[in-house]
Formats: sequence, C-alpha cells, structure tokens
Amino acid sequence: MKLIVISGAEATCKSSLAKDIAKQLGYAYRSKDIVKEKLFDTEGHNTWDFKWYESKAKEDFLKIIIDLINNSQDAVIESNFIGKDKVRLSKLITPKVELVEIHCYTKGYKSFNHFVERNESKKRHVGHHDRRWYPKVWFQTTMHLSKLNIGAHKPMGLSNRVMNLDTTNFPKIDYVRLMHFISS
Repeated sequence: MKLIVISGAEATCKSSLAKDIAKQLGYAYRSKDIVKEKLFDTEGHNTWDFKWYESKAKEDFLKIIIDLINNSQDAVIESNFIGKDKVRLSKLITPKVELVEIHCYTKGYKSFNHFVERNESKKRHVGHHDRRWYPKVWFQTTMHLSKLNIGAHKPMGLSNRVMNLDTTNFPKIDYVRLMHFISS
C-alpha cells in the first residue's frame, strides 16, 4: 500500500495539496483537522482545553492511519506532524507500506499571513481557535527564516522519498513533476 504523507507548518496549503493528490490518484484522503472538527462538533468539549483536544485528535487520527494500513488502502494523510507524531508514525511503517513524504513550506511570511487571513475570513471551522496561535506561528516562521529552526517544522524523513515543496505560489505548483515523484 502507498501512504503519501503531507507535512509542513500551518497554512502552507497542506490540505489543498493533499485533497488534489488524493483526487488525482483516487486515494483516500484523511486529515487531522477533519478529526479535530468532528471532535468539536460531537464531543461538546471546550477546544480551549488544548491538551485534551489535541491529544484526542492525534489519538483518533492515529487509529485512522492504522486502519488504512491494516486494510492496505492507499491514502494521502495530512497534518503538521509535530512532537511525538514522527515516532508514533514510524512505528506503523512496515515493509508493506510504501511511504512518500511531501513537506510543504513557504518563503517569507507567506504562511503566517495566510494563517491570519484564513482565520480572520471566518471561513475556517470554529473549532480551531487559530487566533491564539498567532504568536507561535509568527515565532516559528521567524526562526525558520533565521535558519535557527527552533520550533520550526521539518520533514520527518521516515523514508528516503521526501520532497520539499515550495507552496508559496500554490496555483503554480508543478503537478506533473509532483506526480512523477510520487509514482517513481
């Protein structure tokens, strides 16, 4: 089975890219954000309790990934994959899983600006409460631009098939080259 992992910082167009790839390949699409949104809609738990909310979303997302692997279902999964996510995901990778990682990044403050614009547009699901993360995302972006990579997102490198993809100008992504990388 093929597992395509879309990783990267907030607001680097991971979801849009993952949906496009899944649609083109006819693969399942799964996202931690969708899990978080369903938790908000069904659990009645306050999302300001971030520790509970995030750990529950990660746990549920991991179960979804396990089901995909156990059922040998080709899939595109998407999340920012931070903290212990790499270790947890690495334990699921077996010889029967062909893993490809596409790590999204943007130049300058594009992702931070997109993050703020997306939240302020009120089009984002209300369960995200993104406004509280503005300082953290600004700090991560600044550290990345300074080449310090303190708190910055990096590719997980769980396989030798990792592509760093500049999504600064999302409409200009070369899907032919991207699909060639995925299929090679």
